[in-house]
Amino acid sequence: MQAWPQALEAYAQSQPAHTACSIYAGQKERSYSYTDLERDARAVAVALRRRGLGHGDHVATTCADGYEMVLSFAATAMAGCVTVPIDSASPVLRLRYLLSDAAVAITLCAAKEEMDALHFKLGDAIPVLTLAQALRGEQESFDGGGGGGALRRDGREGERR
Repeated sequence: MQAWPQALEAYAQSQPAHTACSIYAGQKERSYSYTDLERDARAVAVALRRRGLGHGDHVATTCADGYEMVLSFAATAMAGCVTVPIDSASPVLRLRYLLSDAAVAITLCAAKEEMDALHFKLGDAIPVLTLAQALRGEQESFDGGGGGGALRRDGREGERR
């Protein structure tokens, strides 16, 4: 029996590159291939690992239903982290309690506006990273030092460079 990150990766790799999957959320529908999902999830997982996150670290995600939510869950699992879904529209005290109680190390969000709203509510208490920044390899909104190695194809951490 495979662990969750490896099982997800094996399933995605078993699908032909042209196999499409559709996600419907509200009024929007997006089609993507499993190859797209694996590529994007791997990039976000590498971004998390570069920030020193790994096995057992808690990563909050504010991504709403849709591709971004699936992507954030897959990427967090590939990095070996635990996903903590939160609602960024929650009152400040509830957010602070959830993030503190779960010992969240970083928050992934879908859009810059959501990141700005979290910074407004919480200040710099928890680092926030948008999926777009992670996909581009940006590090601006993270205040930590990083230090993790690269994520290898087999899901283990590689040598530091």
